[in-house]
Amino acid sequence: MLGNFSAGDTGWYKSDPITNVDAAADPLSISVVADGGPGGAGALVVTTNGTPVASYSNVGISLTGLTTADGGALNPSAYNGITFWATGTTSIDVAVQNPAYIEYQGPTIQLTSTWTQYQVPWSAFVLGSWEPADAGALSPATIAIVQFEVGGGLASNYQLADVGFY
Repeated sequence: MLGNFSAGDTGWYKSDPITNVDAAADPLSISVVADGGPGGAGALVVTTNGTPVASYSNVGISLTGLTTADGGALNPSAYNGITFWATGTTSIDVAVQNPAYIEYQGPTIQLTSTWTQYQVPWSAFVLGSWEPADAGALSPATIAIVQFEVGGGLASNYQLADVGFY
């Protein structure tokens, strides 16, 4: 699991490139609720408190240094894709990046007020249209970052739980 929110996981980061110029003005906040997810699991709460973001906002986690339960190196290519539970009042984009920060976009998912489990296979990720065409297709073995994004003009109000690979 990439987010053990029940244990108060703090490995997740937030980013809003426009408002982060002045960190005090950044409307995006993330917090952990130990038992707020489905079945009493921990949840990561992402919100802008109703304030739309100017460009985009995202939360993510770097896979650098993460290991499997038995202490081995984490290798995303050993799995079929990303799985997570989510609920919220916005749509989110699922994305991954390689070590060179080349981004591959997954689907846009319209969240609902009910906790729902999603699975996104590696085949659903395509090279971001702004990335160099010669970057090639996604190689799961090179995934360095997993992130969830909300587009410009939207408020971020959602929760994530049990983020991992399947």
